[in-house]
Amino acid sequence: MGASRRLWAAAGAVVLAAGVVLALTAFRGEESADPQLRALREDPLGRYVPRDGRLVRTHENNEKAGGALSKPNPAEYTRLFALPPDAGPAAMQEAIDAATAAGWTMQPPLGDLGSVGAKQLSTGKATVAFSLITDPQALPEGTSAPVLSIGLEHNQ
Repeated sequence: MGASRRLWAAAGAVVLAAGVVLALTAFRGEESADPQLRALREDPLGRYVPRDGRLVRTHENNEKAGGALSKPNPAEYTRLFALPPDAGPAAMQEAIDAATAAGWTMQPPLGDLGSVGAKQLSTGKATVAFSLITDPQALPEGTSAPVLSIGLEHNQ
């Protein structure tokens, strides 16, 4: 086999290996989440969808050891739901009621600021924060107010 042929064969093997790595990375999905993030996703609030709500953004992070100043970063799972124009306060109360029904200990709402709660998951303590976003500057692009934010965090 000539040098040119060996070079093409080696290049083909590299491209094939890179393709396999990309395919495996693309299909990791649930398996790439650490146990803390999976626990947040699998909690009833991790699957909760407000009545007439439309998911407009999801943000999640695995728990990481040693973030800024060597402080660990907790697992986070936050979802934003666009709501019908007059549904904000009722959607917030329904979400709080759903959290209570799912075993979360909720604090009374703080006016328009929202509510927070806590729950012991199989992987440790977690907190939830509900807030109603009405400021147009804070909304995802192309989304109208109100937007209900459901933020779950796994405590260290």
